Amino acid sequence: MRGPDDRHLVLLYIYLAAGVVVIGVGITFAILAICAYYGIDVTRNWWLMAIPAFGSLLINVLLIELYRKLTKR
Repeated sequence: MRGPDDRHLVLLYIYLAAGVVVIGVGITFAILAICAYYGIDVTRNWWLMAIPAFGSLLINVLLIELYRKLTKR
């Protein structure tokens, strides 16, 4: 690390990843609640558990790219 800008960027990425984990947990609980409400058997439909993981990953990548685009000098 060279200076405060590099440290700031690393901390920003860490905070962004932590925030996306919280969003992913929220999406997981929402999907489990929806499955319980509609009577969908999650043990037969494991692909439903891939939605929060891929959704969180997509949100993280999109936010990083948005940050890079907005802070371009």
